Amino acid sequence: MAKPATINIKLFNYDWRTSRWSIIFTVGVIIGGFMAGTLFANPEPIQLSQATLDMLAQRNIAPPTQFNPPEIFTLNYPNSLLLLTSGLLIGFGTRYAAGCTSGHAITGLSTLQLQSVYAVIGIFAGGLLAANFITPMLGG
Repeated sequence: MAKPATINIKLFNYDWRTSRWSIIFTVGVIIGGFMAGTLFANPEPIQLSQATLDMLAQRNIAPPTQFNPPEIFTLNYPNSLLLLTSGLLIGFGTRYAAGCTSGHAITGLSTLQLQSVYAVIGIFAGGLLAANFITPMLGG
Protein backbone atom coordinates (compact mmCIF):
# COMPACT_ATOMS: atom_id res chain seq x y z
CA MET A 1 0.00 0.00 0.00
CA ALA A 2 1.29 3.46 -0.92
CA LYS A 3 2.29 5.84 1.82
CA PRO A 4 -0.05 8.88 2.01
CA ALA A 5 1.38 12.18 0.89
CA THR A 6 2.68 14.42 3.65
CA ILE A 7 3.05 18.14 3.77
CA ASN A 8 6.65 19.14 4.38
CA ILE A 9 5.87 22.73 5.34
CA LYS A 10 6.34 23.26 9.06
CA LEU A 11 3.48 25.79 9.19
CA PHE A 12 0.87 23.19 8.16
CA ASN A 13 2.10 20.36 10.39
CA TYR A 14 -0.02 20.94 13.47
CA ASP A 15 -1.14 18.20 15.84
CA TRP A 16 -4.60 19.11 17.14
CA ARG A 17 -4.55 16.23 19.63
CA THR A 18 -1.92 18.03 21.70
CA SER A 19 -3.94 21.26 21.77
CA ARG A 20 -7.53 20.28 22.49
CA TRP A 21 -7.85 23.37 24.65
CA SER A 22 -7.74 25.53 21.51
CA ILE A 23 -10.85 23.85 20.10
CA ILE A 24 -12.66 24.28 23.42
CA PHE A 25 -11.51 27.91 23.52
CA THR A 26 -12.82 28.52 19.98
CA VAL A 27 -16.22 27.04 20.83
CA GLY A 28 -16.30 29.18 23.98
CA VAL A 29 -15.55 32.33 21.99
CA ILE A 30 -18.41 31.55 19.60
CA ILE A 31 -20.85 30.87 22.44
CA GLY A 32 -19.67 33.98 24.32
CA GLY A 33 -20.10 36.15 21.23
CA PHE A 34 -23.61 34.82 20.73
CA MET A 35 -24.50 35.45 24.37
CA ALA A 36 -23.06 38.99 24.27
CA GLY A 37 -25.02 39.81 21.13
CA THR A 38 -28.35 38.34 22.22
CA LEU A 39 -28.67 37.76 25.95
CA PHE A 40 -26.67 40.76 27.13
CA ALA A 41 -27.50 43.20 24.33
CA ASN A 42 -28.14 46.79 25.42
CA PRO A 43 -31.82 47.68 24.71
CA GLU A 44 -31.13 51.44 24.87
CA PRO A 45 -31.02 53.33 21.55
CA ILE A 46 -27.53 54.24 20.41
CA GLN A 47 -26.25 57.80 20.27
CA LEU A 48 -24.06 58.73 17.31
CA SER A 49 -22.27 61.94 16.48
CA GLN A 50 -23.52 64.17 13.69
CA ALA A 51 -20.35 63.44 11.70
CA THR A 52 -21.12 59.71 11.79
CA LEU A 53 -24.75 60.29 10.78
CA ASP A 54 -23.57 62.48 7.87
CA MET A 55 -21.10 59.80 6.74
CA LEU A 56 -23.81 57.13 6.83
CA ALA A 57 -26.20 59.39 4.90
CA GLN A 58 -23.55 59.85 2.18
CA ARG A 59 -23.46 56.08 1.81
CA ASN A 60 -27.28 55.79 1.71
CA ILE A 61 -27.45 54.04 5.07
CA ALA A 62 -30.36 54.99 7.29
CA PRO A 63 -29.51 56.21 10.81
CA PRO A 64 -29.07 53.00 12.78
CA THR A 65 -31.24 52.17 15.75
CA GLN A 66 -28.87 49.44 16.90
CA PHE A 67 -25.13 48.85 16.95
CA ASN A 68 -25.28 46.45 13.99
CA PRO A 69 -27.13 48.20 11.14
CA PRO A 70 -28.77 45.59 8.88
CA GLU A 71 -27.47 47.34 5.75
CA ILE A 72 -23.94 46.46 6.80
CA PHE A 73 -24.28 43.35 8.97
CA THR A 74 -26.89 41.27 7.14
CA LEU A 75 -25.51 37.80 6.58
CA ASN A 76 -25.97 37.64 2.83
CA TYR A 77 -23.60 35.97 0.37
CA PRO A 78 -21.12 38.87 -0.10
CA ASN A 79 -20.90 39.68 3.63
CA SER A 80 -20.56 35.99 4.56
CA LEU A 81 -17.84 35.51 1.97
CA LEU A 82 -16.03 38.60 3.25
CA LEU A 83 -16.22 37.38 6.87
CA LEU A 84 -15.06 33.87 5.96
CA THR A 85 -12.17 35.13 3.84
CA SER A 86 -11.15 37.66 6.51
CA GLY A 87 -11.20 35.02 9.23
CA LEU A 88 -9.11 32.61 7.17
CA LEU A 89 -6.58 35.31 6.31
CA ILE A 90 -6.32 36.43 9.93
CA GLY A 91 -5.89 32.85 11.14
CA PHE A 92 -3.30 32.06 8.47
CA GLY A 93 -1.46 35.34 9.06
CA THR A 94 -1.36 34.79 12.81
CA ARG A 95 0.04 31.30 12.37
CA TYR A 96 2.47 32.34 9.64
CA ALA A 97 3.74 35.37 11.56
CA ALA A 98 4.20 33.24 14.69
CA GLY A 99 2.00 35.47 16.80
CA CYS A 100 -0.98 37.76 16.93
CA THR A 101 -1.25 41.51 16.51
CA SER A 102 -1.00 42.27 20.20
CA GLY A 103 1.81 39.80 20.76
CA HIS A 104 3.96 41.33 18.05
CA ALA A 105 3.14 44.92 18.94
CA ILE A 106 3.65 44.57 22.68
CA THR A 107 6.08 41.75 23.31
CA GLY A 108 7.89 41.58 19.98
CA LEU A 109 8.61 45.28 19.68
CA SER A 110 9.63 45.61 23.31
CA THR A 111 12.21 42.86 22.83
CA LEU A 112 13.41 44.46 19.57
CA GLN A 113 12.56 41.51 17.30
CA LEU A 114 12.85 42.40 13.62
CA GLN A 115 10.09 39.94 12.67
CA SER A 116 7.68 41.85 14.92
CA VAL A 117 8.65 45.17 13.31
CA TYR A 118 7.74 43.72 9.89
CA ALA A 119 4.53 42.22 11.25
CA VAL A 120 3.39 45.46 12.90
CA ILE A 121 4.17 47.49 9.77
CA GLY A 122 2.13 45.01 7.73
CA ILE A 123 -0.72 45.05 10.24
CA PHE A 124 -0.93 48.84 10.25
CA ALA A 125 -0.64 49.06 6.46
CA GLY A 126 -3.42 46.49 6.06
CA GLY A 127 -5.59 48.33 8.56
CA LEU A 128 -5.09 51.65 6.81
CA LEU A 129 -5.86 50.13 3.41
CA ALA A 130 -8.97 48.40 4.74
CA ALA A 131 -10.24 51.50 6.55
CA ASN A 132 -9.72 53.81 3.57
CA PHE A 133 -10.52 51.58 0.59
CA ILE A 134 -12.45 48.44 1.59
CA THR A 135 -14.74 49.69 4.37
CA PRO A 136 -16.17 52.59 2.32
CA MET A 137 -17.26 50.09 -0.35
CA LEU A 138 -19.23 47.97 2.13
CA GLY A 139 -22.00 50.53 2.46
CA GLY A 140 -22.86 50.40 -1.23
